[in-house]
Amino acid sequence: VPGIVANNFVQCTDTTGISIMNGAYQDIVYNSVNMTGSITSSSALSFHGSAVGIFVRNNNLVNTGGGYCYVIGAPADTGIVSSNYNNLHFTGTNIGRSSGVNRTSLAAWVTATQSDTNSVSVDPGFISVSDLHASATAMDNKGTPLSNIGDDIDGTIRSLTTPDIGADEFSGVSRDLGVIAI
Repeated sequence: VPGIVANNFVQCTDTTGISIMNGAYQDIVYNSVNMTGSITSSSALSFHGSAVGIFVRNNNLVNTGGGYCYVIGAPADTGIVSSNYNNLHFTGTNIGRSSGVNRTSLAAWVTATQSDTNSVSVDPGFISVSDLHASATAMDNKGTPLSNIGDDIDGTIRSLTTPDIGADEFSGVSRDLGVIAI
């Protein structure tokens, strides 16, 4: 039975949100990580050392401090069985680093890692820097069902068909601005 890291809100500045070193048989699922600060080497999620049997799904990996969403160091890159249905949102130059090379966009990340083909890169609309309840409609219902996690960080039941990415199961909020001429 794999270890599970699930349904966490992680707020960090200038470090690493979730870091796995020499991990084996871990499910990293339904987490919301928000990195702020200004260190460009910071990352929301990182894997280093040897790894085997790692699944990364339905995570909200956000770095608005100029760093990475996702870093995979060798030889960990060969141990990730599946990474998909994540939100990789960043404001810096590089979305991630794999095989020692910076990746500048979600498309470049997908091509290099052969992962995250159903992932998105959108601002999750967190309530605040430290309240990581999301609200972005572009992320609503974009996860994939997982049988080992039935509820979210608040105890809300996850959708059995279209769960949300991140620790919070939510309903997206459209933000239309109407202008009325007087």
